[in-house]
Amino acid sequence: MFSKEWNVLVVDDEPDVLSVSKLAMRNFSVYGLPLKIHTAQSKAEALELLNTKLMRRGGYLNLPVAFIDVVMETDTAGLDLCQHIRETMRNKITAIYVRTGQPGIAPEREVIDRYDITGYFTKVEATEDKLYSLVKTGVRQYYSAGASFAHSMLLHQLLAAGTAEGMIQILQRVMSDHEVDTAGKKLQEEEFRRWVIAGGKVLAGPSGSSEQEALATCNRLSQLPGIPLSKDGDKWAADGSDVLIKVAGSAGAEVCNLMACTFPPPDFVVFTMYQFLKSFSILWARANRASQASAAG
Repeated sequence: MFSKEWNVLVVDDEPDVLSVSKLAMRNFSVYGLPLKIHTAQSKAEALELLNTKLMRRGGYLNLPVAFIDVVMETDTAGLDLCQHIRETMRNKITAIYVRTGQPGIAPEREVIDRYDITGYFTKVEATEDKLYSLVKTGVRQYYSAGASFAHSMLLHQLLAAGTAEGMIQILQRVMSDHEVDTAGKKLQEEEFRRWVIAGGKVLAGPSGSSEQEALATCNRLSQLPGIPLSKDGDKWAADGSDVLIKVAGSAGAEVCNLMACTFPPPDFVVFTMYQFLKSFSILWARANRASQASAAG
């Protein structure tokens, strides 16, 4: 919802294969956004890309799809790279497709059984339509799984924080991590604009943003009919690129998730965020009651 493009990695030791792949995918788009294709001719070059241009502070790999050749500097260089992404980098959500010009060296069933990859095909099968289908499904899978994983991890951290102050610090840190790379450099290909608002107060948002503007946008979207998410007044509403998910607070505190999106969030992602926000609403109300009790005692 915040990216301006989708990163795709193509790893192959044949320059012609890289050129043809880039040409075939030059006009692909997913959710209306174009691809940014990164290429590498070896496992070593790919690792350099993964650890620099594609890694974000906070430890997540911003890579929806990777196409990896098997035989490069060694007969198993590509498979070793797949294993590194899954096990060493602990990345389980990037869609990894193995493609090979020598299927006899790495038989499909053996590779599928041994390596945690998304798919396998030969270079002969790598038509433009095939690449289109794999990119489209890969990005969708990455996006849905990433949203679920990120909100699950965030909820776990908020549970552990306990106090209202601790929860705010975690939210602010997460916002900051999405804005910069591992070196702390502000990202140019993304503009993470998301605010968490509770009780008319901005708890966390992008650095340098106007809290007054965020609250005004939140109030404006709250007045729209929107789409009901429950009978208790929970809903989501959108106006252009501005999207609001609101929990009315029947079981906790009234909280809102406000976003300025580059594309409308898919239904599954809206549902994931809504479930997270309901849990956060209860946690926030409990933390504030605990703070008030402590102050009174």
